[in-house]
Amino acid sequence: ARIRSRSARRVLTDYADWLEERSLAPSTIELRVSTTITLFGYWLSEGACVGRLRQLSVLDVEDAFLRRRREVPGHSSQRTFQAGLRLFLRFCAARRWIQSDLVSAVPSIRCYRLSTVPRAVSEADIPRLFAALERPSSTKGKRDRAVLLLLVTYGVRRGQVADLRLSDLDWRERRVLFRAHKGGRTVRHALTPAVAEALAEYLRERPPEVETEHVFLHSSPRKLVGLNPQVVTALVVDLFERAEITSRPRGPHAMRHAFAKRVLAAGKSLKTVSDLLGHRALDSTAVYAKVDVDRLREAPLEWPEVLR
Repeated sequence: ARIRSRSARRVLTDYADWLEERSLAPSTIELRVSTTITLFGYWLSEGACVGRLRQLSVLDVEDAFLRRRREVPGHSSQRTFQAGLRLFLRFCAARRWIQSDLVSAVPSIRCYRLSTVPRAVSEADIPRLFAALERPSSTKGKRDRAVLLLLVTYGVRRGQVADLRLSDLDWRERRVLFRAHKGGRTVRHALTPAVAEALAEYLRERPPEVETEHVFLHSSPRKLVGLNPQVVTALVVDLFERAEITSRPRGPHAMRHAFAKRVLAAGKSLKTVSDLLGHRALDSTAVYAKVDVDRLREAPLEWPEVLR
């Protein structure tokens, strides 16, 4: 959305700088600023931004939260908006525009642990994603194929693919290292022949003069830079659309869930899945037990006979 108010634009810039000072990732800063732009659409007219923020009430905060909930339903989007709303109010309190207790006015979202079931792209749809790759013989096509192979083969996060460095590829030992993300652990996987071939094909065309150590590159307005997680998501979502796959979710995490289900279906333990996904605690992997239908069928006890 376009912000016309000069005062509002200054606040957004100040907010982004405040977030950067707290060492938030660029992708997170972009997401939080996007939430604030939505809030400005609810709260601001064309008047002064700070003046309106000073007048915020508990009712304003609750109304913004409920309005967003009606417009964009879904637990994940609600939690994202909730986090962004609280963080922006903390920023406002740090600037002494509002009272700090207004942060606690953000409604809570009731969430039961392990209440959801991981949704994955089906194994039958994965070949359709590869078939949807555009211009596979081009440099971008080779890059996109290698990115998709990493997501499907290893179930890694989009940030781990974007952050992959040349030094993380051990060609002699045929292994690849994925750096820790989101509080997880660093994981090492064997380079499968298909992945090794796809990476080699792309790297042969990677400009040698590029300074960054990132394996995958993206064209910025001025130069080639390391791929960022948002580009990985956009790449995968575009493939889902071109393949006409309507299942949800439609991003990189759908491949992570598919990988976990594939490993469980092969008879491996939850501990193995946890190690392969880079989880620090088995609790993070426990949700996948609900998609292992064959083992769940073994769990129920026989129904006792009714005694008359």
